Amino acid sequence: MEITLQLSDELATALRHRAELEGRSMHQVALAAIDDYLARTTDDGLNRATELPGTSAEEDTANPSLAETVRRPDRAEALAELRDLGTEGGFDLEHLQDKQNYRR
Repeated sequence: MEITLQLSDELATALRHRAELEGRSMHQVALAAIDDYLARTTDDGLNRATELPGTSAEEDTANPSLAETVRRPDRAEALAELRDLGTEGGFDLEHLQDKQNYRR
């Protein structure tokens, strides 16, 4: 089967660069990427992944998942900082529990 793949200039440049680094053709690198993607993405897993955010297209599912993966280390770092701050007594619990000052 023959398909035409239209890439942005940025993607074409990145693909060309990767192919040169690996000593392979752009076609070979693209096919390897497709093989890797198909090996990592099972239909069952993708179906379940589309149910969680309520999406139907693979791209609509993959992009938020990638964004979440990128944000995860930042969230873990922020949580660790909050935990350390709490351990060091950095929160005024009386003030936080005072409903009179709750939204001030």
